[in-house]
Amino acid sequence: MSIRQESAAGLPGRPRRREEGNVLILSLLLATLVTALATAQFFTVQKNIRSSNFMNDHGKLRGIAESGIYQAVYELGFKVGKGDGIIGTSTWVTGNDLGRDGKSNTGDEGEKDGRPTPGEPNVSALSVGPAADNIRFFTHATDTKWTGVKHVISTAYNATALSTVEVYVKLTPVTLTGTGAVYILPGTVLDLNGSAFTISGTDTNPDGTKGTAPAVYGIATSVGDPPGTNEQTFEDQISSQEYAQITGLGSNPSIGETTGLDFNAIYNSFKSAVKTTITPGTYTNPSWGNYATNDYRVTYCPGDLHLSGTGQGAGALVVDGSLTMSGSFTFVGIIIVRGDVQIVGGGAGIHTYGSMLVGQTLTAVDPSADVKVAGTADLLYSATAIAKAASLLANNTAVLYWNDLK
Repeated sequence: MSIRQESAAGLPGRPRRREEGNVLILSLLLATLVTALATAQFFTVQKNIRSSNFMNDHGKLRGIAESGIYQAVYELGFKVGKGDGIIGTSTWVTGNDLGRDGKSNTGDEGEKDGRPTPGEPNVSALSVGPAADNIRFFTHATDTKWTGVKHVISTAYNATALSTVEVYVKLTPVTLTGTGAVYILPGTVLDLNGSAFTISGTDTNPDGTKGTAPAVYGIATSVGDPPGTNEQTFEDQISSQEYAQITGLGSNPSIGETTGLDFNAIYNSFKSAVKTTITPGTYTNPSWGNYATNDYRVTYCPGDLHLSGTGQGAGALVVDGSLTMSGSFTFVGIIIVRGDVQIVGGGAGIHTYGSMLVGQTLTAVDPSADVKVAGTADLLYSATAIAKAASLLANNTAVLYWNDLK
């Protein structure tokens, strides 16, 4: 009786124990599921953060790479720095094209792709931005099979991302056409006296030998209205006794009207170029460049200038005022004067090779004349000297192709 009672009493307890076990199992399964979901969510968030960081880094790097392109093109165009568009890769050669591991024949990223890659020999990238970002960049520019076209690449990178941009840019040098040994604007008053001066439009090299370029007018000016009136006005101001001293294209005196020369544009271009600025005043025995040593430069004076004694210069002399030259002075290149010019050469005289451009009157050196030559002076056209001066100006640049490589 007691045994049945115990058994009977125990029967109801078995289902409760099974229910408790089921609850425990379900709890463990739920905890496992929650843990799995939390882990999956964690890794998803981590992946998204890494992707977001990568995209942010890549976007920042792309902006820096583009800035590198602009800087390289600026160097090429304005001939600043070394003027080669190369930053951090000046000694890199195709033999260094080994890829990011710097080892040959491993087939890693960047090997034999024809452009510098981080990790390759002779790639000395420059740091940019906050040090914590650890961003570096470099540029490289090479010639192409097309004349005047450069291939420029710029790469920016950090520990997690890399961006490379390339462009093909055409560089067109500035050329000066339509000038003569002397170029004067309409309305200028001429005063050419004596038999000791020469104005020649025959091409003459700076060493005095004959050049190969076609002759130009000894004195050139812009086209009149009607054509020919400016030419005749200047010829009327010259004594027939000086006709033989003004030679070049056409008959003597060699005076003619030309097209293609914008005085103000040329003046402003040289004034905006990399230059040495001197204070107005008198300079005795100045030295502003030397053609013999290929030292061509732009010298700018923001006022009246007087050159005396013995001196020399090469490149471009830009005067925002009037110019007086006395004594002995030799200049190779272009002289551009906003105001009047007075040449009173003595002894060995004044010698210019290239072209002299004279603008409107600003300050009258001689109230009766804007251009006065009364002394020993040789004003000679030189295509070589003009080309050397023009090479100091910025190239015209045109981007032909832009591409994001990475």
